[in-house]
Amino acid sequence: MAITLLIITLLSAGALLTLRIQTEHGRFAQTQAALLEAKQALLAYAAAQGALPCPADPAQMGGTSFGAARSTCSGDLRRGLLPWRTLGVQGLDAWDQYLSYEVSNNFTVTPGKTSVGNITVVLDSNDPATDAVAFALWSHGANGNGAISVQNTLRSTPTDANEISNRSAGFSTPLRVVLRTQSDSFDDQGLYVSRYVVLKQLMDAGFSLSDSTSSSASSAANSSASP
Repeated sequence: MAITLLIITLLSAGALLTLRIQTEHGRFAQTQAALLEAKQALLAYAAAQGALPCPADPAQMGGTSFGAARSTCSGDLRRGLLPWRTLGVQGLDAWDQYLSYEVSNNFTVTPGKTSVGNITVVLDSNDPATDAVAFALWSHGANGNGAISVQNTLRSTPTDANEISNRSAGFSTPLRVVLRTQSDSFDDQGLYVSRYVVLKQLMDAGFSLSDSTSSSASSAANSSASP
């Protein structure tokens, strides 16, 4: 009898572990699909408007303009939430948390051919990818540290150094976006897009890009996005 109970216990534990792993994989895949949808929406917006949208303001939780792109986004305003209302997407990860978004200033107006990004992305190797990044998107993962939920509440304040770097608000100047790391306490998931991908998208859409950054050509693209 005792052996039978032991076998049942072991089988049950194994089944629960398998279920948990399958659930985690499912949520990872669901979040990855949301990130890819957001990426495609941002690129389509750029092709239509000639520039990328500014982030949505996290401080507008529950307001009528929540989820709409800011009209301008210099300095710390270039980081916030994915402007899901402007883009017409849900903008949520598998845990019903809004995706975060950071954009390089040079790409919120029609960029020049030599325009560079000002986002630092940290990868597995811990080598930052700078200059070439037009925008980055990320989910705050299962623990939700630093995220805003669909119930318009701020989840737990992050204590992990990498999650602190990734929070949507409460910083003076965005320093870096950490997409992958070896830390056990870090579970954020995201992606970034090269400036060259955005430049090609604009050229394919028929926009004429100068040899230097334009300072005003498409500022209307973001000013028209705000309600």
